Amino acid sequence: MNSNWIDLRQEPDTGIETLRAHFRGHAYDPHWHDSYLVGVTEQGVQQFTCRRARHQSTPGKVFLLEPGELHDGDAPSPEGFTYRMLYLDPQWLERELRGFTEHAPPASQPGFAHTWPATRAWQRPPRAPSSRCTNRSCAWCARRHWTSCWST
Repeated sequence: MNSNWIDLRQEPDTGIETLRAHFRGHAYDPHWHDSYLVGVTEQGVQQFTCRRARHQSTPGKVFLLEPGELHDGDAPSPEGFTYRMLYLDPQWLERELRGFTEHAPPASQPGFAHTWPATRAWQRPPRAPSSRCTNRSCAWCARRHWTSCWST
């Protein structure tokens, strides 16, 4: 019996895709995405190779992948793993980040120094937006969307 499942959704206003999935054993072969990925493991141990290193993500651990980063995935234990992922379009992210400063260089893309960020900041509830924030496509609202998508 196959107990793997995937729930993929797309936010119509921003195009942000969210994924929630569960895998046992082999999850996926080496591949890459054209998007920035922000993920968190909910249950079990998620094991993957990225940036020439083998990683194990446990519940509550946040991981980041840049567009084009080759990675694979599997569950090293029989119960498998459940995780959630945000897929952020690079052009959308660049546009939203440029909204923070008029001095951003053209065609600038963010980069992650490490696959594992300091997770405590990501696990705090999001702060209220500034008074100038009025739409769901801003970066704060994307983080809020992240939180609300993951509470179901």
